Amino acid sequence: MNIKKYLKKIAQEDLQNVETERDREFLASLKSSSAEEPKKKTRNYQWLWSIPAGVTLCTAAVVLPVVLVPAPDAGDVRYEEANFIRVDSDVNELLGATKDIKINFAAEQKVNVSRIYDSVSGDDLFYTVVVDVSGELFYNLQTRIVVNEKYKPDDFDIEESFETVTYPDYSITYKQEVLSDSEIWINRVYCKAQIENSKYDIYVMNYEEYSFENGSFLTVIADLFDFSI
Repeated sequence: MNIKKYLKKIAQEDLQNVETERDREFLASLKSSSAEEPKKKTRNYQWLWSIPAGVTLCTAAVVLPVVLVPAPDAGDVRYEEANFIRVDSDVNELLGATKDIKINFAAEQKVNVSRIYDSVSGDDLFYTVVVDVSGELFYNLQTRIVVNEKYKPDDFDIEESFETVTYPDYSITYKQEVLSDSEIWINRVYCKAQIENSKYDIYVMNYEEYSFENGSFLTVIADLFDFSI
């Protein structure tokens, strides 16, 4: 069997399913070059028949495996805290960014507002609001009002000891601890909470109140935030 017949046989039998346009061009060039090759002295090609057909095929076609890697979900965004930037803000900016709820600040409240954004994307993430009150009530409230639905805090965990109270427009999942001071007969009340509604998630990172009883945390939240609009 000469080389032209051999190549034709191999191409028909072994490359039937994987042959490409480049393979056909390559085989055609081999056939053409063999046709133009001058006659040479007869040589013994018996060694060629001892090579397995699969090995010979490697000279004609190489099939590379293709690994498909799924593209990242465009909606799956994770913000890294290392990229967070905190800047001073004010009540007017906060109210402009939270038009779907009403926040009722009172004259006797001392309010401090900061805005946190992601330095990589430039996206606003949340506002921190610290409220200090000294009067009939004496408390300090530190909240985080989320304005980016793709942001979820990593430093807030709801534990089994939390309880949930549900209202018509929102719910509060919170934990409260009351410590008594026998010397001055005043309790120190600590709270941590997640407030959920259809518009925003609000996290109470810390609430501290001095009270003769068990504190007024739920009342403070109800007076501060109006979710009915």
